[in-house]
Amino acid sequence: MSTIRNNLNINAPSQYTNFAYTSMCVFNGAILGSGSTGLHRLNYGDVDLSTDIDSNFTLHLSNFGIENPKKLRRIYLGFESTCNLNVTLVTDKGTTYGPFLVTINPALGQQRVGITIKRIHWFEYATIKVENIDGGFFAMDTIEIFPIIGHNRRK
Repeated sequence: MSTIRNNLNINAPSQYTNFAYTSMCVFNGAILGSGSTGLHRLNYGDVDLSTDIDSNFTLHLSNFGIENPKKLRRIYLGFESTCNLNVTLVTDKGTTYGPFLVTINPALGQQRVGITIKRIHWFEYATIKVENIDGGFFAMDTIEIFPIIGHNRRK
């Protein structure tokens, strides 16, 4: 079971999984979830009862504004993070590329890192998934793609 919570201050949704909550709220600064097992306070930080908190997001399936078939050669990420990240590309053909390990430099704070993708097949639509490693914090600011654009066979 999963629950979606939207932070109205920054209009950012969070998804909580493996909890049987039927409702959630913020009360006196604490996030509370309620369900058949009672009322629970969700902890803050990188761990929950000594277990790393896995965090990820997946972009919507997109043609990246380009109708032609394409291959991605590089993806650039702009972010802040306390942990390394994994990035995976999944095409409309069902082909998965990655995960690609993004190693951070904690001394830099805000970073821009490029990922080189080799031997990718042509696709029209794809999605990108970014996930943390070992429960660390990350905040993604930008994702840029650099495609090779093929001939549009439909025209």
